[in-house]
Amino acid sequence: MILKVSGWPIFALIGGGVCLYFSSIIVLNRVFLKEHSRKVGKASSEYGAYIFGCIWIISAIAIITLAIQEISAQPSSFFDCLTKSSFFLFRIKHEEEETRYIL
Repeated sequence: MILKVSGWPIFALIGGGVCLYFSSIIVLNRVFLKEHSRKVGKASSEYGAYIFGCIWIISAIAIITLAIQEISAQPSSFFDCLTKSSFFLFRIKHEEEETRYIL
């Protein structure tokens, strides 16, 4: 989004979703294990996991929000953004000046 590449918001959505998933698994895992009287570690490590998990959740939500704003601000549709991205569309030129696109 800083470099004005049309594929970055898509990668930000995927990365934000992965970060949100794993950070929420860390937090919820500790909550449910402690609820069922399982030992999950020292109190200081528990608090550290909750703090870092919450920071990761907040940053993931911020990344997803910025990516959605960037996609909605672009004049093209989501599919056009996906197909015009240099990461998903590779252009090959032949010697006969014929251009072929590979997805």
